[in-house]
Amino acid sequence: WVQAVAAGFTKDASSGAAATGLAASRPDNPAGGHEGAGPALDGAAAVVLAVKALVDDGMRARSPERKFPGFTDVAELGQTVAGLFSMPAAVINGARLVLAPPSQ
Repeated sequence: WVQAVAAGFTKDASSGAAATGLAASRPDNPAGGHEGAGPALDGAAAVVLAVKALVDDGMRARSPERKFPGFTDVAELGQTVAGLFSMPAAVINGARLVLAPPSQ
């Protein structure tokens, strides 16, 4: 579904670029090599953030003996989402970003 939305953004951007004479080209290896729908020149982008599960400080405090392997901290999720707003839509449109901590 998200890829379909990304493709729609690309189509809309390409139509707008054609109308203004701008060429739409896909950046090489954008966002770590995601396979997406291509450029979205108008500022709209659809992105998937993939996580196994989320963990926060409260969960860690309630279960200090637990390791939470493969869980993504909610602070990292928040930083990633906030960071997306400073990236060009053409780079992130259609991206699938895997948020997983390094294997221990």
